[in-house]
Amino acid sequence: MRGKRCLLALLMAALVVWLLFTLSKSFNLGEISRILPTVDPLMYLSAFAVYILGTLCIAMRWRVSLSSSGSRVGIFRTWQVVFGSIFITNVTPMTYIAGDPIIRSYLMNKREGVPVSQGVASMVSEYVLELPITSSFLMLGLLLALFELVNWRFAVMVAWAVSILVLLLTIAYFFPRRLGERTVSKFVCSVCSRFFNRSRSRTMADIKKFYDAGQKIITDRWTTLRIFLLSLVFWLINLARLYLVFRSVGYQPSLITLLLGLTLPAIAGLVPLLPGGLGLFEGTCFSVFVLTGVPPAKAGLVTILDRLITFGLASVIGAVALSYMGIKIAGGKKLINGDKK
Repeated sequence: MRGKRCLLALLMAALVVWLLFTLSKSFNLGEISRILPTVDPLMYLSAFAVYILGTLCIAMRWRVSLSSSGSRVGIFRTWQVVFGSIFITNVTPMTYIAGDPIIRSYLMNKREGVPVSQGVASMVSEYVLELPITSSFLMLGLLLALFELVNWRFAVMVAWAVSILVLLLTIAYFFPRRLGERTVSKFVCSVCSRFFNRSRSRTMADIKKFYDAGQKIITDRWTTLRIFLLSLVFWLINLARLYLVFRSVGYQPSLITLLLGLTLPAIAGLVPLLPGGLGLFEGTCFSVFVLTGVPPAKAGLVTILDRLITFGLASVIGAVALSYMGIKIAGGKKLINGDKK
């Protein structure tokens, strides 16, 4: 047990050093260190509290989709799995889109016995219903940045029109059963047979469970409405977190800075090169802030402070959550030990 704790401590220390090293390449740390003492600790702690609230919102959303697909899990256990998946995604070179559904569903399977196919289907359904909000934030930020004199009503209408179109096209393309059986099943069966030595019949059964769970969620109007509203709340919480981080350094950010500062770095961080998108995410974030009028020193400091919350502190809490669930960080044949009370 002591050896595992030491390994975890060394891993966290290595991540902190790696983070500082990657950030030092983009930022003037000397200038940033001069304004660091001016940070408002109350504002920054408020930003951290808001981030925790956002993860709770994600857990509540996932609990809704899991319940609709046939699995009922307590909110506290769901929250644990969410934080555990954040830690694993942050310390492995996996993207949020590709890594999080698989990791989180695998942890939930080990923790509560929820089929992985059902867990992935619930999360993919959430991402599909979240698309209008994500694309709206991005489109609105771009429209306001490119055409600062544009009418607000026009900007909002264009953003939402594009978002709804993306949502409808995604649902129409992704969820029909025939398309899944004809295209997705062939590819998945080939991959599972080659790399995981799984039989075709077993893989086809999992694909059927995946589509069954996804259609249960998407066709339930009350469930889709709750998922959509929780997704909207989640993005508004993210806006509030970034705003509080800016206010903690004494800067009043524009709406353009907040919208693009949330969406563009997240897209850049999807590139599966480094754990948690390290380097590329921070560079994009810093560039967006500077291009939208934030002084370079404060832009760098905000980037560091925000990543300290979303990457550093989130990884620490995730590691504690994994330890609480009884996960063996190193060694052992089982990923999770413990009962299911």
